[in-house]
Amino acid sequence: MNNSKPQRGIRIKIITGRLTTILLSAILVSAMMFSAGCGQGDTASQTDGVSSSAAAVPVAASGADIKIKVVVPTGVPILSIIRMAYEKPVIMEGFSVEYEITQATDVLNSRLVSGEADISVIPVNLAVQLYNKGVEYRLAVPSIWGIYYLVSSEELNGWEDLKGREIYTMGRGLTSDITMRYLLTSHGIDPDKDVTLVYLSGASELAPTFISGKSTVSLMPEPMLSTVMAKKTGTYIAVDFQEAWAEATGLGSSYSQAGLVLKKELTEKYPEFAEKFINEYKNSIEWLYAEPQKAGEYAVALNTGIAAEIVPAALPRMNIKFETAWDSRDAVKEYLDVILESSPEMIGGKIPDEAFYYRLEE
Repeated sequence: MNNSKPQRGIRIKIITGRLTTILLSAILVSAMMFSAGCGQGDTASQTDGVSSSAAAVPVAASGADIKIKVVVPTGVPILSIIRMAYEKPVIMEGFSVEYEITQATDVLNSRLVSGEADISVIPVNLAVQLYNKGVEYRLAVPSIWGIYYLVSSEELNGWEDLKGREIYTMGRGLTSDITMRYLLTSHGIDPDKDVTLVYLSGASELAPTFISGKSTVSLMPEPMLSTVMAKKTGTYIAVDFQEAWAEATGLGSSYSQAGLVLKKELTEKYPEFAEKFINEYKNSIEWLYAEPQKAGEYAVALNTGIAAEIVPAALPRMNIKFETAWDSRDAVKEYLDVILESSPEMIGGKIPDEAFYYRLEE
């Protein structure tokens, strides 16, 4: 346990890079950080244009004349929908569904901005940013309720033990950083004075830096955390961001990090298909918890870059659950309010109206 007193005036170390603030770069960085943060080890950082070989899998009955394209980044997003991507269930007669799994941020960005993707699982802040810029995707299911943990190589006794320490992290100004700063501040720790935040260039650097001993306290997303714990004995979870968020906000729920979105046009033209797809997505999440080993096998078969054995190990800390957007909109708005105050450009400068939340038929 470190009992050192808070160090005043500690400057923030920036290891690499400078964020741009124009819209396209903001979208790319936001998507990249989520993809990188959710992948397993080095495979998660493959955001340089190399997409998964599992891309563009045609599904459903032959001869169907209405084509639906689902584009999902690898990592936790694809796990939420892995059964559908692999087993290719027929959602509704007369429709064919094509799944594309990508590790490339430029591919994901292109599909979303162009509207080519009818359905996706993306960061909620990215969905809001697109919505506010006129690329209208509606949030149907905020399904990923936080994957971030603060880990250490020794047992820490509460937030006070973080004072005076270096915390290795990523994505300055992005959602992981915003979340950490909010939680530190909520517990009386000045993120710019009481700790030193060391920003690495991406999630792929967090694991080797921690395993090698260069860092002793680090942000770690799942499923990367499970990989690290398997490789480095004496890895302790110091802070569960999800529990800390629920406590700090008083809402009793975590932050809505990512979720299922549908193009507004799809929900208006084919509401019955939209409802059936959402229900199948619910089934996919329930199946994931019932068959985690099988889900790991599917992840390997679809070339997601996630090791089969990591899925059952990491699943309890991935916080994947089915919550309708309409019923959980207060929790979503709380998360967006924090982002708006810290980095308004991350959501396009404003909180979306209620039309952003897709409401299932009763």
